[in-house]
Amino acid sequence: MSPNGSDLGATLVQCAKAPVRRASAHLSAARVAEGLEAVSHDNLLAGLRDGIEQTAKRLGASVQDVEKALPWAELSPVLVRITSTQRAAADIWQKHADTVGGLLTGFSGGTNVSDVRKQSAGEYLTNLAGRFVRDKHLHGPLKQFATDLLAWEQLIESCGDRIDHGELAATFRRRRVMRVILAVSLGVVLLIAGSVYGYLKLTVAASRERVNATIAAADPCAVEGISDTDRGRALPEQLARIDGRLIECKKARDRAKYEASCEALATHLEAGRLTPDDEEPLKPEVVGLLRRVAAGSLTPADFMFPEGDMPCQDVSKAADRLWDAYATAAANSSEAWGSIEKVSDKLRKLLAVKGRGLSDASKKELSKRAEAASMKAIVSGKPDLLQSAKALCDFNTTFGVEYGKNCKGVAVAMGIK
Repeated sequence: MSPNGSDLGATLVQCAKAPVRRASAHLSAARVAEGLEAVSHDNLLAGLRDGIEQTAKRLGASVQDVEKALPWAELSPVLVRITSTQRAAADIWQKHADTVGGLLTGFSGGTNVSDVRKQSAGEYLTNLAGRFVRDKHLHGPLKQFATDLLAWEQLIESCGDRIDHGELAATFRRRRVMRVILAVSLGVVLLIAGSVYGYLKLTVAASRERVNATIAAADPCAVEGISDTDRGRALPEQLARIDGRLIECKKARDRAKYEASCEALATHLEAGRLTPDDEEPLKPEVVGLLRRVAAGSLTPADFMFPEGDMPCQDVSKAADRLWDAYATAAANSSEAWGSIEKVSDKLRKLLAVKGRGLSDASKKELSKRAEAASMKAIVSGKPDLLQSAKALCDFNTTFGVEYGKNCKGVAVAMGIK
């Protein structure tokens, strides 16, 4: 034929309605499940794609030229609806197939299809739905899918008319002339052709389906991979959801980075050397304490370190490691125990953990101090000194240091048995 576009519509309709014809054949033979599957979203879209390709070949045009002539704004919403209504109809039929088999007797010969030559699967399904009008569970899904399928069949017919009566062939000839003119610059031609191909290849419906799938991915950061083309075709509510997922992505990354920094801080503290990155986010007083923990030598003031000032308390494993390192350093800071006055409740609990306790050197310093104070109190005989020495001896016992000779002497001097 001459590429004038006069009967291209018949080619498009013939190919695009191939799934409908297959479904009609199944339905007319009472093979309802097979008929429903034949007109799934994917099969209908594949039939339309085949029609577009065959029409393009007959015209000698590109697939994109034919696509551009079709009413995607009408086709895409129907396809999107069919995705759900076809599945609902197929599922409900499969569920009730065993119980409704007898009702299909005579179905193939008793349909009310208005024009059997058109082989309208939508009309077959409408007739089938009518048989179950009293069963809302079956009637509703079948009727809804039949309505959407009829709309699709009518749209395909209108696509054929649009191509038959449009200016596709003339447009193609004009484009071919322009390509000859633009051939002076091969690089420009390739750039334009690539841009047009990339833009026209994907339909708006396909882009939005990809966007939805990416938004629903387990990893919120997956939305960063959405292409500019797909983002440009996204609905306003999809864009809002993308922004929300990006916020989730940033929070997740910030949290992961924070937890990693806490684990690194604990590891370096246990190894006895802090890095500038460890210290940078910390308060100066906390940096000073952790440096002394890393060195294993605390001061008496460190034994009252506020529990709320320890970093990484919301990262449980790292926090436990930091407190363990702090307690270990305290247990081994013998020099500090020689002049200690107070110990925080938190540190007392940590030191009371089985297997930890004070080092022998630290216990020795505690005992040495208490024995010296006790000797002084015994010699002076002053009640206040005796009371102070007794308190010091009792303090030592809370850390596993038993009364020494002088501590026992203080108790005797105070009349305590």
